[in-house]
Formats: sequence, C-alpha cells, structure tokens
Amino acid sequence: MKQLQLDSLLPLGPVKRLLKSFARATGVAVVLLDAEGNYLTSVNYSRLCRRFHLRYPEGRERCQLFAKNLGRDSFVRGEIIIRQCHNYLYDGTAPIIIEGQCLGFVGCGQVFIEPPDYETLAREQAKRYKVPVAEYLEALKEIPIIPEERFRHILILQQELASYISSLAYSSLKQEERLRSERQALERGRSALFQIFDHLRNPIYSIDRNWRITYANQALRRLVERRSLEGEQCYRLFFNQSKPCPWCFIKDILHGGQVRLVNVRLKGREFVSLGVPFPDPEGDTWVVNTFYDVTIEERWRRALRKINSCLLSLGTAFDKNVTLLVNTALDLLEARAGGYLRLQEGSFRSFYSSPQGTSLPPGLLEFNFTGERPMEVVARGEAFYVLAGVGLKGQPVGLLWFQLPFKPGVQNLEMATILVEALRREEERCRYHQALETNLNRMRALLRAIPFTIFRLDNKDRLIEWSAENPPDFLSEATLGKRLDKLFDSRIGRSLLKKVRQARERQEITGLEFEMETAQGSRYYRSHHCPVEGTGEVVSVIEDITEDRLLQDNLLQLQKMEGLGRLAGGIAHDFNNLLMGIMGQAELMLLESDASGQRRAKEIINTCKRGAELVQQLLAFGRRQEPQFEVLDLNRLLQEMALMLTRLIGEDIELNLDLSPKLWSIKGDRVKIQQVILNLVVNARDAMPQGGVLTVRTKNKRLGGPKSFPRGHYVVLSFEDTGSGIPKHLLPLIFEPFFTTKEVGQGSGLGLAIAHSIVTQHGGFIEVSSEGGQGTVFSIYFPRTKARPKEPKIERPFRPQASSGRILVVDDEESVCQILRDMLESLGYQIDFSLSAEEALSRLKKAPYDLLITDVVMPQMSGPELALKAQRIHPEIKVIYISGYAGELLARYGVRPEDCLSKPITLEALSSKVRRALQ
Repeated sequence: MKQLQLDSLLPLGPVKRLLKSFARATGVAVVLLDAEGNYLTSVNYSRLCRRFHLRYPEGRERCQLFAKNLGRDSFVRGEIIIRQCHNYLYDGTAPIIIEGQCLGFVGCGQVFIEPPDYETLAREQAKRYKVPVAEYLEALKEIPIIPEERFRHILILQQELASYISSLAYSSLKQEERLRSERQALERGRSALFQIFDHLRNPIYSIDRNWRITYANQALRRLVERRSLEGEQCYRLFFNQSKPCPWCFIKDILHGGQVRLVNVRLKGREFVSLGVPFPDPEGDTWVVNTFYDVTIEERWRRALRKINSCLLSLGTAFDKNVTLLVNTALDLLEARAGGYLRLQEGSFRSFYSSPQGTSLPPGLLEFNFTGERPMEVVARGEAFYVLAGVGLKGQPVGLLWFQLPFKPGVQNLEMATILVEALRREEERCRYHQALETNLNRMRALLRAIPFTIFRLDNKDRLIEWSAENPPDFLSEATLGKRLDKLFDSRIGRSLLKKVRQARERQEITGLEFEMETAQGSRYYRSHHCPVEGTGEVVSVIEDITEDRLLQDNLLQLQKMEGLGRLAGGIAHDFNNLLMGIMGQAELMLLESDASGQRRAKEIINTCKRGAELVQQLLAFGRRQEPQFEVLDLNRLLQEMALMLTRLIGEDIELNLDLSPKLWSIKGDRVKIQQVILNLVVNARDAMPQGGVLTVRTKNKRLGGPKSFPRGHYVVLSFEDTGSGIPKHLLPLIFEPFFTTKEVGQGSGLGLAIAHSIVTQHGGFIEVSSEGGQGTVFSIYFPRTKARPKEPKIERPFRPQASSGRILVVDDEESVCQILRDMLESLGYQIDFSLSAEEALSRLKKAPYDLLITDVVMPQMSGPELALKAQRIHPEIKVIYISGYAGELLARYGVRPEDCLSKPITLEALSSKVRRALQ
C-alpha cells in the first residue's frame, strides 16, 4: 500500500483556523505533526518553547521525538496519556489515523499540572540552554497551570479534533482516488478519440495554454506537410507570426469554457475553425481545434454577398442598374465579355455591354428563350456563350449573355439564373416605376390645381405629411410630428382635434370653419376631415376661404348699394311727383298773382328747382343715370355741389375750395363726375375721423415729361386731406376692386375702383401721393377741350300762348294728374285725366283725343304699352311720356330721353313740348 502523506491530503489553511478556535476555547497550545514528528502548523505556542526550547537544536529534536512517541503510545493503548516532557511541561497527543495508518498527530499542552519551584527550575533550565535566568524565569511564569482533571477533559476534546481531521483527510484521500480514476478514464477516452481523429478528413489538433500543439491528426500533418507537430506554437506554424494572433480565441475558451468559431485561411483555402475546451488527464485544460474546409461555400457566399450588395446599390436609373448587374455578373462568372439586349417593339433597341462595344456573334439572337429552355450554352470555337432570357408575364423583354473561356458548370449557371431574376425584377420595377411616376405626376398636377392644403394625421393626431403649393403659415417642416392642436391656438386647436376624432370614431367626414390670425392678417378657413379606413389615420383638407368671405361680404355690400340705388330711384320718383305739384301750383300762381304774389311764387319755383337738383345728385350717388357727355366747367360744378359736400363731410371737417379763375373746360358726364367727387370726398372724410381740413383744388397743367403720363393739356382736380395717409406698400392696391383698409361693414372697396374706371373712360388718369400720418392727395387729370360750356339761361317771364286741342293725361298719382290738368287748362287745352291704363283705354274708345300724356311706369300696364294700344284705337293720336324715374329705367321700357318730360315739369317746358307734338 502506498505510504500516504498528511500534508498532501489536508488543506492546511482551514486546519490552522480550526486549531486557532481550539486554542481560544481551551487556553492551551496546539500543534499538527506528521508521522515523523515534523511540525506542519501550530497555534498558541508559549514564548518559553518558541524562544528557548525550539531554538536549541537538541531541544527541538527532543520535542519532536517526545510528541511522536507519545502519539504512538496513545494509538497503541487506545487511551488518553499525559506525560511530562524533558522541559517539565505536560503534553497530550492524539493520533490521526486513515485506513489503519497513523499519518500524524494533534498535540496540545505546554502547561503545569501543579505550580513548580520557579527559581530552581529557571536556574537549571537557563544553565542547560545557556540563556539569562531572569528572561527564562519571566517566560516560565507565563505557562498556564491547569489541574490534571481539567487537562484530561481538554485532551478528550483534542481526540475529537484529531478524529475530525482524520475524517477530513480521509475525504480528501477518496477525492484524490476518484480524480485519479477519472484521469485514467479520460486518458483512455482521449487516446480513443485521437485514434478516431486520425481517420477524419478534417484537420484537428489540440493546444495548451501556451499555444503549443499537444496533438495533431494525420489530416493536419498532410495540410502543413509536417510529420511531427507536437510542441510547435500554432501562430508560428500556421501564420508565421512571432506572437499570438490578435483575434485568437484560445484564452477566451480556457477561461470561459465556451465553444468558439473563427474563419481562417490556410494554404490558399478557406476554413472555419471550431475551438472546444478539452481537459487533459493531468487536470489541465486544452483546446481542441477542428478545421472545416468551406472554400467552395465561402466562394458562393461571397458571390451571393456581392450580388446582394449589387442589388442594394441599385438606384432608380434603369441604365445604371443594368450596367451594374452586367459588370457584377462578369466578375462572378469570370467571363471575358457580356451584355444585356432589351426588346422594344419586337426588336432589340437597347444594348448594354461590358467591355463597351462588344457584341453578340451573329446567329445567336435566334435563341428562343420563351420556350422550355430559358437558358442555353452555345460553343463557338474555344469560347462558350451563356444565353439567358428575361421575361415578364410570359412575354420576352430581354436577353442576358456571357462569353466564358471554359465550359460553365452548375454553379456558373445558377449564378446566371440569379442575375436573370435580378434583371427580371429590374425590368418589372422599371415598368412599375414608369407607371407610378406617371400617376404621381398626374397626382402632383391635381394637387397643384387644387388650391387647398392637404395633410395626413396618424392615429395619435400627429402631423406626418402635408402637401400644398403655397402652404399656410402654420405648416412647415418643423411642424411634422406635432399634434394637430399644437399648431393652432387653444380654442381652434381643440375644435379641430374634436372634429378629427369624431371623423375617426364615426367613420364619417366632419368639417369646421374658423378664423385665425396670420402674418397676412385675419384669415378664414374651412376644414374637412376624412378617416382612412383600417389605419386610424385621418386625411384633412384645409381651404382658405378668405376671398370667398370677402366676395360674399362685397356681394352683400353691392346688394346694399343696389338697394340704395333702387331706393334713390324710388325716392326720386316720389319726390319729383311732390315737387311737380308744388312747382305747378307756383307757376299758376305766378300767372294770376300781383307783384307780391309773383315774388313768392318765383321763390317757391326756385326752391323746387334746387330740390330737383338735389334729386339729380341723389340719383348720381345711386349710379342710376345714363351717361350724357357735355362740356363742363369744374369750378361751376364744384360750387353747385359745395353745400351738399359740406353736409356730407360733417361739421368737424373744414372744406376749402381753391379754384383756378381761368380754368379750362372738359368734356364729360356731369353725373359720373359728380359721383367721382362724392367718392373721393367720402374717402377723405373717413381718413379724418378726428376732424381735419379737406382742400379741393382746380388748376390747368401741361404735361410733357414722364412716359407713364401722356403728353397734353389737362385740367387737374385734386383732393388734399390731413388724414392718416396710406402706407406705401398699399398704394399699388388701392384701385383694385373690393380692396379696402376700412373695418368690416364700413366700406365696400369699390369707391376708388369706380372712380378710376370713370376717369379712365373720360381719357384721364389719377395720381396719388401719400405718406403714413401725413395725409393723402388724389389728383385727377381730365383732358382739356377747347369747346366752351353753355352759359346759364337768362330767365325771362313766361308768356303762355293761346292753344287748343283735346288731351288725355294718364298717371297713377292723382296729384300729378290734377296739376297737369290745371297747367294745360291754363294754356287753353281741353283736358281729361285717368288714374289707370284701363280707365284711359275706356275713355279712348268713347271719344277721340289729339294727344296722350302718360306716365312711363304704372301698375298693370306701362306707358309705352298704353301708347301702343291707344294708337291702334286712334292712329293719329300723339304721345308724350312723363316720368319721375331716371333714364336707366326708361331705357328698359324703350323710351328715348327726348320723348320724355322729367318730373318736376315746368309750365314752359310743358307748353313747348305739347305745342311741338300737336303741330
């Protein structure tokens, strides 16, 4: 039986910690000895032994021999033995026994059972060890005194400690035996495994921690052409390196115990190296590497990667993509030349080749690649041609060809097949892209034609896309990804978000109109929100309806103006009827009264004439007069309108008329020019809400300078106010229809546009100068005319002449009929009147009349209709029309102004008109 060694079986560190616990518990020294009495470890040894006894060689030998003999006696007798050593200290020893062998001892003691004679003992021992007596005596007194009975109890514990240490050593022994058995089995398995490795085709080797080969199979020896590789370092043998490779995985496997794969290249071939941790019989760990030859697979993999890289590099340009595919194919197939022929309209129109200029030999284009064989190999001399057809939906679209210096193998044809598929997809993509581009162009044109903003929201109401030719201010690239309600103020944002969510939840289109402040001012928008089924997205359309709103407001304003015009016409009609009654009575009074009565009658007549002029101005404001050009004196016209203008601008604005004394004449429509004057005066008034001064000037001017104004002689009518002025950036816009800077409801934006139109019709132009806060000057240039205006008639007393004839007067206003009857009877005529057309026709059927005087506009039947029926009854009857309406309305009834007397009618005008009609 092999002699066992205690120190090889026990872990001395944990044993020493155990001895320390024993020493602290008992207060005695304790030591672990091997079978020869050699100290392995000790605890709590006294200063007496350490400093004096054990330093003396003879004393040390005696101590070892004493402990050895005491332990053996205890082992033989099987009892606790206490003995006094040669230094007079008492010790006890317990043997450590494993499988019948005493491998060592646990000793304890260094105590006195009874107190000694310290002085005598100190002198004796000091003499033996040749040390100072005092020092020895001091160390001797440190020895504990333990009664024999208690010391025996301590020795019982010592035996338990020795038994525990024996069990620990026995377990270690059994563990070592198991490991020895496993190492032997591992060695046998390793030998068998290596025998198997020697018969495998894959190169295999094992390597230790220092990168030295410990085993190499026959395949590896053949690969490196060496018979013996053991002891060689792998990085020197395989890679001719002076130190381990940077990518080496040996240390990782040894420390981590994991399998590792790495690609390596040896002797011009590609291998995958598989590293596996492998324990050797001595307890160390090796790494077993196996080389798998993947040269062919790696070539295929590189080819596929290159093809994939080529496909990923394809762009949108068809020509570049095809050229890239052809060049990639030439590289992979090691071809001399190649190309792609594209079919268009039944023949090859497009041609891509590499090198450029090479072509397919004649006769090979007859290849029928739409049949059962989509690919063929044709030999021509020493060259081989690979022909592969590319088709879409069963129809040929192109031909791929290559010239090879060798007969292609299966791999070459498979690569060609992959490229054919790539070209087929490129042809399909090209056609799809062309169709998509056409549709996108149509869609872009449609979106550009739609003056709306269209945007798309995801299922979390965030803006993900928008499209508009001129997007509103609240849309920009920075707004992408933001929620809809964050693009607007809180009120509008919440309302829009509510409509979007309603559209998504109800799956119906919702809408909203709102007003928002922008950089261009206040704008109006209309939104529609349509859900996209199955996605949670919503497509929203926002339309700027500001112009529509303005047009609607302007339409309402025009309707108001039209209503005002109609109202003016109606008021003029009724007012003219009243004036006619007053003026007619006054003229009759003038014929019958004395001097005092005639003066009053003339005053009444003049007042009625001023009222008639007021009616004309009212009609001019309502724009219901027909244009009638005449020679005008602007000074006289302004003086006639002065009173009306003063009342129009109000008391807080001062009106100054600065009129040139020798002003030239112009040719124009009195009413239209009055309308221009009124519009410009109203604008000046609105520009001075806090009051100010309005100066109206006239002057003569000759132009011969700027090309923008035609040369000639002009009469200048200018309006200068002290108001707020017009900003320079708005000056080019002021004559555009519906443009206004006034608040809503305070202006139609048509006044200046109408004034500009009227002035242009008169052959003139308008010049504007203004600065913010410094007032505005409008200067109107009318072309001069050399004709002179008619002088005002000198009023002469009217002398009625005796006349005769039978006249029928028809008017729906009884007061008008009565005053006409009185006026005509005063002239000597026989008068009848009717208040309706039916009554007049009844009278005409009963008796003949020389003259019919009828109102133009009457209920049930108009004056012209009555005249036509009257002339059917009495073909010789004459007709005179009277009316209180403007000429615009008379023209609608087909009545010429010269055939009509406008109310109020003077006695002189009535007499002259009737006399001419009857002559």
